[in-house]
Amino acid sequence: MEFITRDQKSTGESTTDWSSETLRQWPTALTNERNPWCRSSQSGGSRRIGILILFLCLLFCSTVACKADDAAPSWLPPKNNSVTQVTRVEIPENGSSAHRFRIHNAGVHEALIFKLPRTVSRLHHDFEASINVVASAAGARPGLIIMLPQQIDPRTGQPLQTIIRGDALREIDVAKTLSVKATKQAIDAQMRILRAELHQPYLKAQGIIVIGLAVVFDATPGEHFIEFGEVAYGPVIPPDDDTLALATDAFGTQKSITPAGGTYRPLDISLDSIQLNHESVILRMAPDHGESIEMLHQLGLNTMWGQDFGATERARELYDSGFAVLVTPPHPEFEPGDFSKLRQALPPLDQQCPNASGWYLGTRVSREKLTHLLAWSREVRSGDRIFQRPQLADLTEAEGAAAREIDLIGIGRHVIGRSESFGELRNLLFRRRRSGGQLAFPWTWIQIEPSSSQRAWRSAMKLEQTYVEPEQIQHQVYAAISAGCKGIGFWKTVPLQPDDPRDQETAIAIELACLEITLLEPLLARGRLDGHLSLQPASEKAAASEPGFGRKSPSGIQAALGSGNISASAGTSEAPSGSDAAVFTADRAMLILPMSWDESSQIVPGPMYERSIELTVAATETASAYQISTTGIHYIPRDVRAGGLHVRINDFDRCAAIVVSSDQELFRTLEARVHGMAERVATQSTKLANLKYLRVLQVVEALRAEHRVPRGGDALLSAAKQALDRAEHELSSRDFDEAAIRSNACLRMLRQVQQICWNDAIAELCAPAQSPHTLSFTTLPQHWKLMHYVTQQSSRISDNLLPSGDFENVRLFSEDGWQRDAAPDSPFSSTADLINEPSTDNTVLQLKAWQSRTGPTPDGTPLSLSTPGISVESGDVMLVRGRLRKGRTVSGTSPRPTLIFDSELGPESGLRLKLTQDWQTFELIRPISAASEFRVSFALTGQAEIQLDDLEIQKLPPAETPRMLQLTGDEAEVPCEIREPSSRI
Repeated sequence: MEFITRDQKSTGESTTDWSSETLRQWPTALTNERNPWCRSSQSGGSRRIGILILFLCLLFCSTVACKADDAAPSWLPPKNNSVTQVTRVEIPENGSSAHRFRIHNAGVHEALIFKLPRTVSRLHHDFEASINVVASAAGARPGLIIMLPQQIDPRTGQPLQTIIRGDALREIDVAKTLSVKATKQAIDAQMRILRAELHQPYLKAQGIIVIGLAVVFDATPGEHFIEFGEVAYGPVIPPDDDTLALATDAFGTQKSITPAGGTYRPLDISLDSIQLNHESVILRMAPDHGESIEMLHQLGLNTMWGQDFGATERARELYDSGFAVLVTPPHPEFEPGDFSKLRQALPPLDQQCPNASGWYLGTRVSREKLTHLLAWSREVRSGDRIFQRPQLADLTEAEGAAAREIDLIGIGRHVIGRSESFGELRNLLFRRRRSGGQLAFPWTWIQIEPSSSQRAWRSAMKLEQTYVEPEQIQHQVYAAISAGCKGIGFWKTVPLQPDDPRDQETAIAIELACLEITLLEPLLARGRLDGHLSLQPASEKAAASEPGFGRKSPSGIQAALGSGNISASAGTSEAPSGSDAAVFTADRAMLILPMSWDESSQIVPGPMYERSIELTVAATETASAYQISTTGIHYIPRDVRAGGLHVRINDFDRCAAIVVSSDQELFRTLEARVHGMAERVATQSTKLANLKYLRVLQVVEALRAEHRVPRGGDALLSAAKQALDRAEHELSSRDFDEAAIRSNACLRMLRQVQQICWNDAIAELCAPAQSPHTLSFTTLPQHWKLMHYVTQQSSRISDNLLPSGDFENVRLFSEDGWQRDAAPDSPFSSTADLINEPSTDNTVLQLKAWQSRTGPTPDGTPLSLSTPGISVESGDVMLVRGRLRKGRTVSGTSPRPTLIFDSELGPESGLRLKLTQDWQTFELIRPISAASEFRVSFALTGQAEIQLDDLEIQKLPPAETPRMLQLTGDEAEVPCEIREPSSRI
């Protein structure tokens, strides 16, 4: 427990801060209170005096004993959580026995229970207690903690405990005596509540005992104080020795913060950071798939998620190796369709999962599953009453509501191979963190492998799998940190194989990202994200600085924060307008993380490089700026200009780190950290460059066999090999910083090779998602194989199989089997209509959705429309073409208002086109893996209006001989004349 010492001589405090006047009145208020059971009425009958005196003497003896026991009470505060923090305020020695607590609530109403163990007594109807209380908020209620020795609580496995409540405190900042009485009515009312909570019609209420006092305090948002003074309690009637021992043991386990047998790495949440082993950290975790402990340590992880609740031996092994262990707890049994009614509670979890540091309750939990999640969470807390370990869950939406129960909320989505860029991912994470309200420490999953649906489809087609590039893994981490996430998890469904070259690349990318976090962890873990600054490359500086009519000088805030521009796009737009820098404020420094954003690196990574960038940051006169990397720390010469310290970064490659501080000891600490990891970073960076060079070279040779290598590709490969050779030389010379620089140069040139090959493949496509093989560099040879096959077999393509797709025949359209799907209980209204254009006498399909009910906008599709099903067989290739444009009457909330997808590959491989009010042609080409009904769907992604026309679906049936359908790489090559693909499928 953290202790805060108050200066007894301090003056001038506000009333809500417990003014000295209020505190001086407190002892007087205590001494003026009278013991409730020492009062007696005067009797006029002389024959009753003897009996009355004897009775009062007995009560006096009981009270004196109780008072002696209460001379130095020890109140037990509730355990801190992500919402509420309780700290004990030390009161200077003044003869008072009062106990004072400070309560800080982050924004959610919460009932706090302060407990005071007392002399155990049998419960009887004359039992009462009083507590002197003064609080900065009304509503505190005293209570008697009673225990039913013969009734086992199914939630804890211990004798059932409950609280009989008394009068509520109605005045603030005034010492009052609150009382509670164990009347028959109060006891019966509490028994009814217990039966309802436990869903048990009968409770074994024999031998109920009182084991202590409680004060229930409703914590509201903000800071509050509460102080407990003199306590009166009794009359005490001791129970038998067995019951007394049972009560003592039961309360003893409750008082223990870390009971014996709790062998786990403590994972806690403080006011400003996530705490692991009592140190502020960035959570770095992954699902456990049985990898070696040595490999997990090399990755740089500090937490592992063990998905098997019963794998206690593995959990023990991970704990012994220094990892925090997350476990998915068992599910309680609820009544069907009603999560408020429990059939079977969870057993005590402290004995079943002694090595678990926390509970992981689900991935991608939707709003529809939120009720189940919260009910499960409450039962887990009941089953984990002794340790009260934190809970984690990953949600697709409604994170604000979930944060009231779940300690650490995961947010975000996977974007690899999709239309959403890394910049859009960063902005999404930033908006969800802000809109959640209570998300002080959000975390997110980092995608390190293809999605399960992509893997399943490619396996069915016997095609080579797509691959998540190392730079894509690292840039997802950069996006999460830039959005203010305090934890990252590397999502995988299979173990990383140490002998697989691709898995080696993935493992090195994870390790390098974790090393970057480890280096800056003292600043990131407790730092506060203040905002984002727009960056301007040096190449644009001259044009931007030219005087022009109407150009305004930057404001004082803009000049102080950098480059004359403040980026507000993180919270207001879908994607950043350009490169920017996240600014963190820590205790002794400012951390600035410039990052590069583009629109395509989530599909195929681009160079993301600038020769130099510049910015101006606010700094004190004594502050220095250093550029920090995992292999070097470089002083930036002071260049003081109007607005602050001017900083220039040369050879800006994807991300950089600048620390501005006057604390030279901080820089010495960072330098020591750099020296400790530089050799490892240089070695792994060089190894990564070598592995990627060999893989890219292999794909380029496959491209050369299928199509061609674009101009400049071979020269870039040659330059990359030279940079790799130089990196290996510098590594052998132990110049680790230079070796890392050369390795990064090699990787940058390889990304350029990947980009020019990919740009060549999509040059004649409406979007990368038009082909299933242009969503990854590794599958580009398969794309050209497919395109050549369609061109060669064009004479066998069927006519249009969707006669209602021209939308000219209303009756045909209504009877053709189109399927409309609108989200239930949505704040949107929607329509799907055929409308006529008078100027052209043309009929088009119009889809429209608009928000008709105020409130938060859900993350979903308010309206989707699907074509009639078309029977397909394995080996078919489906060709889809149509026209699309933005409507005129509803203003869309996104430049990409619609998602076009098919039943074969699903929404994640769909088209999201930037629409205007001019017609755009779109196309899809989809090989079929198995017999099914093929449909094409059009889904609005928010408030929008679109118009669709001339929709056609054609089929290219399988070739007569399997060898003619060369869509896989494991069969002999079909001789054919390679020619340029037609722009029309």
